[in-house]
Amino acid sequence: MQQLIQITCPYCGAPTDVHVESSDGNCIEDCTVCCQPIELVVRVDANGTARVEAHRGDE
Repeated sequence: MQQLIQITCPYCGAPTDVHVESSDGNCIEDCTVCCQPIELVVRVDANGTARVEAHRGDE
């Protein structure tokens, strides 16, 4: 199941919606405003709710 989660772009600070699967993992999404690659770390809790950490791709 996919969830829509809002993150903040670590490059430009713009809010961006991302679709994530309900499983742990990493992926890369481009910011919809500045087009920079955002590294996403997805963690799913016991209730199936995904939590996303957004990091710069150049760190």
